[in-house]
Amino acid sequence: MTDFQKQYAMVSGSEFASGFLYGVKMGGFNHVKLFECLKNEPGADEIFWNSEIELRKGLKENNLNEIAKAFMKTIEFIMAMALEKNGS
Repeated sequence: MTDFQKQYAMVSGSEFASGFLYGVKMGGFNHVKLFECLKNEPGADEIFWNSEIELRKGLKENNLNEIAKAFMKTIEFIMAMALEKNGS
């Protein structure tokens, strides 16, 4: 991944995570703080980048299974991160 791709994935991932966590009533997470947190999560940039690529491909091909898989990968990662206790 290029530095631009990593940065894009982390910014869009943190904004998405913030909105998702708010929507499922897990609280109001600041996307800037989430961005800082995600920088310390191994592979976070690749998860968000690949999920977006898969999502776009599924949308282009009108493939609901691919869309759902891409979305679920992102949600699983966000939920695992949100449920971590004390960064462990």
